[in-house]
Amino acid sequence: MVNNSVPIENPHSPSSRYMVSVWAFFCVIFLAMYTANLAAFMIQEESEDVITGLTDKRFTNPTATNPPFRFGTVPNGSTELNMRTYYPLYHRYMEGYNMESLNDAVEALKTRKLDAFLYDYAVLKYAAGKDKDCEMNVIRKPSFTSGYGVVFTKHSPWKEKFDIVLLNLMQNGYIERISNVWLTGLCGLPTKSRDFTSSRLDISNMAGLFIMLGGALALSILVFLFEHIFSR
Repeated sequence: MVNNSVPIENPHSPSSRYMVSVWAFFCVIFLAMYTANLAAFMIQEESEDVITGLTDKRFTNPTATNPPFRFGTVPNGSTELNMRTYYPLYHRYMEGYNMESLNDAVEALKTRKLDAFLYDYAVLKYAAGKDKDCEMNVIRKPSFTSGYGVVFTKHSPWKEKFDIVLLNLMQNGYIERISNVWLTGLCGLPTKSRDFTSSRLDISNMAGLFIMLGGALALSILVFLFEHIFSR
């Protein structure tokens, strides 16, 4: 490895052989450590403490953390009805954290008085998308699914025409554009690229290797002096 790039003769003295061996070992370890450190510093992992849904451990056992996990909803609505029907334990716990309106809930989330707010998915998506500070996240998978519809009288001649128009609007992307404008907002639009600030790989990360090389150089000099003095 040492003689591939520079055509030199093999060393004969013990000090020269020792120095060449240390230098070869340094080259191998330096390349391995530099590659490993470069990969570790350049690769950035984006970690978020995301709530997965109502089965998350923070909902199932909210008092396990300190302070306890606080969540609520607006009473006398469909969300509270679903919670009272399907999650009675959650419903009893969240009664102390319910809010009077959506605006109060948003303010409570921003001031850390609430950790989570349960409400209609479309309304939450609209509120998070229109938030000027983009500080709120909506769980992508709704816990309860419901839809909106347009009702016609039985055998109405408008139903088939309405279905055709609605299908065309969905196919040409108009419904999606309207949803992005009025529901998603700027905070909910997907970004094409994200800027990550990578840590700089400086000399401190390789200090141990250079200390080893310096120690080997000092030892080789001592061996050389010892050889020079006693071999004369």
